[in-house]
Amino acid sequence: MGRPFKNLEERIGLFLHNIEVDCLGCYNWLGAISPQGYGRSSLFVPYISTDLCHRASFWLYNGYLPEIVMHSCDNRGCCYWGHLREGTHSDNMKDMYNKGRGRYQNGESNRSSEISKEMASIIWNYKGKMGRYKLAEILGVSKYIINNIWYGGQWNEVKEQEWIQ
Repeated sequence: MGRPFKNLEERIGLFLHNIEVDCLGCYNWLGAISPQGYGRSSLFVPYISTDLCHRASFWLYNGYLPEIVMHSCDNRGCCYWGHLREGTHSDNMKDMYNKGRGRYQNGESNRSSEISKEMASIIWNYKGKMGRYKLAEILGVSKYIINNIWYGGQWNEVKEQEWIQ
């Protein structure tokens, strides 16, 4: 078993020893990593109630620990205080959505999407010109996909355009 730490300075030294700077300027944590990809260390648990390295880094640099610490670099393993900023849960969710990282992605960026943007545009342009059952049969898609585009608010980014054959 290792010797106990004597002071905060020694802990900071060990913390910095476990960081490697990459070509993007991120200070990547080389120690334990959580299943979500965040660096973990118990070095500062006696001082703050977290073992997440990016939060510890923010605390060391700023002297306080906010509700949420956000990464401007989107690298969960980064501990560089210059890439970290204070935020709220709402800020974090907006940032995630704006960068296309959330579960609720639209269009082709949604991994569950069964059709392309081009196909959604074709379906949208046939609204009112052909019944959904007939259109589904012709295009080889479910009538529910057509219904969701026409009435359910899916593929809202597809605007009514003239479709040229």
